[in-house]
Amino acid sequence: YGRMASGYVNANPTDYGQIFGMFSSVSLNGDVLVVGLNPNYEQRSKQLLDQLAKHLRASMPELRLLKCENRQTRMTDTLVLTAPKKN
Repeated sequence: YGRMASGYVNANPTDYGQIFGMFSSVSLNGDVLVVGLNPNYEQRSKQLLDQLAKHLRASMPELRLLKCENRQTRMTDTLVLTAPKKN
């Protein structure tokens, strides 16, 4: 995933293929993953978040939401990963 994303945004060669080069912040709040993208990746955040959501649905089904905080627009994009659990 890191290599695909790095090639997609023409990432800095020292960060190429490194997942840590994509994110300025990552936190897990229960079943919600909150990420902040580095500036090179923010420009293509919609496409990258769709790919990340697909990856997370397959590898971490316990996550319910993916939130991405965009520093440029000061908005948060939210993607639903799984349906909420019913009581």
